[in-house]
Amino acid sequence: MKVALYIHIPFCEKKCDYCDFYSLPVKKYGRLLDSFAERLCDDIDGQLKMFGITEVMSVYIGGGTPSLLGARRIKELLDFLAVRLKGFPPPAEFTVEANPESLDADFLRACREGGVTRISCGIQAFDEASR
Repeated sequence: MKVALYIHIPFCEKKCDYCDFYSLPVKKYGRLLDSFAERLCDDIDGQLKMFGITEVMSVYIGGGTPSLLGARRIKELLDFLAVRLKGFPPPAEFTVEANPESLDADFLRACREGGVTRISCGIQAFDEASR
């Protein structure tokens, strides 16, 4: 079965007034980032097996704010995906959402090295009134 994979990272600095997605404030729940990333990999593995996935045509890591994972955690997630999807055709598109406040060169480098083809940075993040 061919699928498009959406991975939701439910952590944000705060809930923005325009957002309807499930999210948790990182100041209160940030201690869960490591265990979340580990369980996320377990869940992805289980879902791919359970549904007999043979190809992942695209990957979109959204949220929340995936860039709050930081370079180490995004690298671990991307490394896991590379191993788990080995033997599959490479996704035609691989996107990660990011916010300017939590985006740095290490995160971008980890994304590039991990096969990410696009960073999605919503322009609403530049509107102070919406933060």
